[in-house]
Amino acid sequence: MKRWSVPLVILLVLVFLVTGCGTTTTAPTTSKSPAATTAAKSPTATTPAKLTPKYGGTFKYIDTIGPANSIGWMADPAVRVMGMYTSPSFEALLAGDPNGKITGCLAESYEVAPDLKSITLKIRKGIKFQDGSDMTGAVVKWNFDVLIDAKLANLIDFASVDLIDDYTIKINLKNYSNTILSDLTTNWIVSKAAFDKSGAEFLRWNPVGTGPFKFDSFKRDAYIKFTKFDGYWQKGKPYLDAIECDFVTDAVTRATAFLSGQVDAEGGAMGQQEADMVQKGFRVEKTYDGALALVPDSKNPDSPFANIKVRQALDYAIDRDAIVKARGFGFWLAVSQYAMPGTYSWVNNLPVRTYNPTKAKQLLAEAGFPNGFDMTIYSNTDKETRVAIQGYLKDVGINVKLEETTMSSFANLSLNGWKNGCLISPCTFGANHNKMFSYNLSQSSSQFKSMYKPDDIEQMYLQARATKEIDPALTQNGSGPFLITLR
Repeated sequence: MKRWSVPLVILLVLVFLVTGCGTTTTAPTTSKSPAATTAAKSPTATTPAKLTPKYGGTFKYIDTIGPANSIGWMADPAVRVMGMYTSPSFEALLAGDPNGKITGCLAESYEVAPDLKSITLKIRKGIKFQDGSDMTGAVVKWNFDVLIDAKLANLIDFASVDLIDDYTIKINLKNYSNTILSDLTTNWIVSKAAFDKSGAEFLRWNPVGTGPFKFDSFKRDAYIKFTKFDGYWQKGKPYLDAIECDFVTDAVTRATAFLSGQVDAEGGAMGQQEADMVQKGFRVEKTYDGALALVPDSKNPDSPFANIKVRQALDYAIDRDAIVKARGFGFWLAVSQYAMPGTYSWVNNLPVRTYNPTKAKQLLAEAGFPNGFDMTIYSNTDKETRVAIQGYLKDVGINVKLEETTMSSFANLSLNGWKNGCLISPCTFGANHNKMFSYNLSQSSSQFKSMYKPDDIEQMYLQARATKEIDPALTQNGSGPFLITLR
């Protein structure tokens, strides 16, 4: 069943407001077998009755927006954002579960050297890409050579890759990080034969991997389709014949398609239609998997957001609890730190700023903006939440222009920068918090180019990721205490 992304948390920390996202799934309690076999598991969901998998059928789902920049060339930074749309076609060397446990996938085993200077991986034999070519150690080495040359943020500690034999590679490290094994669960392996034949531009829009489903077709803002890969290496899988996703922005249209049985699952932000479905008995599976962040151009010295008091003013100006109550339908949670509740990165008893518009006005005056200022919020997320934020900021003198973006234009803003305003952007939570921090907030990240990322916070993050095993105390420096001192 479709992972249904739903805001669950609303948060204002350091330099940005965060509205948390969760992952949920709706399905009728008497769903069809093909759809039921793909149901996402969640520790917070009610366990459904055990069903016997059946072969055949097309799993159809409907979502709000689709990919815009790239869906198949791993050296493009944006593909890691768009990857959920093409994950049926791809696999990585390793796999990780929601609790952070790492297991083999395309690699049957891995070994971290005692000196933490390298990782050796044994590649499974007999795996084919969807174009019929063989996955070998040489192909995997080529993949990582390309990614290292692209200077992707999650590979900054990779120095080089050696081919030990036909099915063994050794990744040489500049520095060890406890995020590296998690990184190896998200670097999908691409067919070198497809690249040699057609090039990177072809692969951008025609993914070729080892996954259970072959890419079929994609039309921007309309649909993406996959068909069963008969040569898939895990015998007996996949169960389905095909997967199809339509992209529809209108919430009523999505709900109607779901309720009429045109699709097996619906994706998008939680709204009144989805809340009504829950009341009718449709199952929801959920977990906290991220947040939506109001990200200012605080790196720009001419921006009002370069002043910490302005950022603090926004913290006081927005009534997170009221937004959660009005827009959350019982699924959102107001928090005050960038971490998944209940995990090792969560800091208990962290002081919280509460809604106080008088205090917000005072801070704006102290920052030199007694009459407020004008700004723009760029977003393609929940409209009602954006309007609510606009209203709260107007109450303290900040005039907000709401600019709706496409997925492509939003990605360009994040990667290339923006001025005099904020993005509302996803910030992912995950089992390895240091990895999520690396992707969103580290200085090496390609995301949020215009956001100020302090040197001392970067040092806390580097210390937290440098230990062989995750140290909760060091990680909490990145998810809690630094927010108090710097936001």
